[in-house]
Amino acid sequence: ATFLTIHAMMAGTSRACFFLVLILATLVTSQYVPRRTKKRYGGKSRVKDLCKDRIFNEFFRDQTKNCAKVVKCDTSRTGLSTLNCSPPLVFDVDTQICNYEERVSNCDRTDKMPECTDDERDTTKCILREEEIGLEIEEEDPNLLPECDREKCVLPTCYCSSDGTIAPGVEEGGLTIKEIPQMITITFNGAITQANMEIYERLFSSDRVNPNGCTAKGTFFVSHKYTNYSAVQELHRKGHEIGVFSVTSSDEPEYWENGSYDTWLLEMAGNRQIIEKFADITDGSVIGVRAPYLKVGGNTQFKMMNDSYFPYDSSITAPLSRVPLWPYTLDYRIPHKCHGNCPTESWPIWEMPINELDRREDPTFDEELTGCPLVSSCTNIQDKEQFNTLLQHNFERHYLTNRAPLSLSFNPFWLNSNKGFVEVFENWMDKILATYNDVYFVTSFQTILWITNPTSTVNIQGLEEWKEKCTVDGQAACYLPNVCPLRSAELPGETVRLHTCQQCPRRYPWLLDPEGSGN
Repeated sequence: ATFLTIHAMMAGTSRACFFLVLILATLVTSQYVPRRTKKRYGGKSRVKDLCKDRIFNEFFRDQTKNCAKVVKCDTSRTGLSTLNCSPPLVFDVDTQICNYEERVSNCDRTDKMPECTDDERDTTKCILREEEIGLEIEEEDPNLLPECDREKCVLPTCYCSSDGTIAPGVEEGGLTIKEIPQMITITFNGAITQANMEIYERLFSSDRVNPNGCTAKGTFFVSHKYTNYSAVQELHRKGHEIGVFSVTSSDEPEYWENGSYDTWLLEMAGNRQIIEKFADITDGSVIGVRAPYLKVGGNTQFKMMNDSYFPYDSSITAPLSRVPLWPYTLDYRIPHKCHGNCPTESWPIWEMPINELDRREDPTFDEELTGCPLVSSCTNIQDKEQFNTLLQHNFERHYLTNRAPLSLSFNPFWLNSNKGFVEVFENWMDKILATYNDVYFVTSFQTILWITNPTSTVNIQGLEEWKEKCTVDGQAACYLPNVCPLRSAELPGETVRLHTCQQCPRRYPWLLDPEGSGN
């Protein structure tokens, strides 16, 4: 902590009455200007003109002022449906999914770009087919690390496979796929607030128990601003994992991809220092990193992680493929296409890749669609039945193939704003636990611990790494936390309330003053 502080300081019935009312009404009507509300379409003729020659169920923009809002022509009652991406996501008309703004370059364009043909190869006018993109990446791949060498890369410190699909313990430990537990990691990104806690308490109810008798667990990548640290302390007390998601959650262009070593240090190690102090986490368990907007910071990020003891990252997305990928260490070449500023050097760090989800409603019939890394970025999921289908289909994709961990990553705002989705998720979790005796809802780090010590489902009752805080009863650390209205020289003019069971600091903790000492 001292090192970080020092390092940052240097870095709206009479006749006479009737006429009077008539006159006033005329005056008001003549001056009335309709309030501009949500855009409405001029009946069926307007929709008919708008949808002429368009592909049904393909989203497009009817305006370019709001990048998060799109429409599509369909068979609904009005013939036109509207979609608004949940903040901070915007819509990518080319890939037809909600994504982080930093990853979308077509907010000024209304329609999806057509695929390239033999006659049209200009990539400013068309999109290369997936297989062509793969060829280009292979030719220009800057990742010069050698491919996986399974003779040299040995558990527990190293794990890899040439295409990332081989399950740990199968080749070296003699396990069969049916003997491997299906791990599901439920992760949330961003600030933890009291509103969010109501969702988390429902999902991770004490009655929702894994086959080994331990309650279902989740992972929370916590950002600093607006976070209620008494809530973080309670999540940690109940055995959930707390990771870092940065201090500022900056949305500035290139801030994360091209951030300096000091930027990553102050943002992530500083985030950990704040969490540990104000959520009273003293067991050294805050060790996982997820980059805001999934903007990986290249070798700079991983050097900081290696220097500061962050043994795993969960920011890199693995494109949708027939068979999902297992976590791997970064000792060798990344076994899949990696977009953005990906590490090109060898690092003794685990990567918990986010396998993209298959968002098709009927995978046996629908055409192939691009995957979505976050559940909340799957734009076609607009009702409860679709949500349940997404969960079940992607579970089966993992369970019936190589049982790679299923990553279900959420923006809590999305889950809360879609009526009935929390209940759908609860019911799905209950059905999974009632149907299968080899499926576990565990944290990201518990997943890594299993990989380092592959254990058959027959013997998993004795896996001590999954027994810590197995079931937790008792009272919270505090029911009436301190509510500290604080300011910081780094946030001029702002007063932010810090909720903590600890003593109020003098200033609101921020990059250069993570303990809020005001010095």
